[in-house]
Amino acid sequence: MNKLPIILIIAGVALLGYWGYLYSENHQSAGIGGLEVSVSQSTSPVFAILGGALLLGGIGLSARSKKG
Repeated sequence: MNKLPIILIIAGVALLGYWGYLYSENHQSAGIGGLEVSVSQSTSPVFAILGGALLLGGIGLSARSKKG
């Protein structure tokens, strides 16, 4: 059996489990006088998307190697 599907599945599960790091972009604005300060933050789960792709790729390669 090829080791590549196993490596991809393990890497995919590890990246899906690692939700602690999110690429985030902060927007801040300040006010003068009676105006309030507003802060908005948008996040993108980069590692979760990559982990899902690796997991699906590993499962696909594993299923393909078992067929043929």
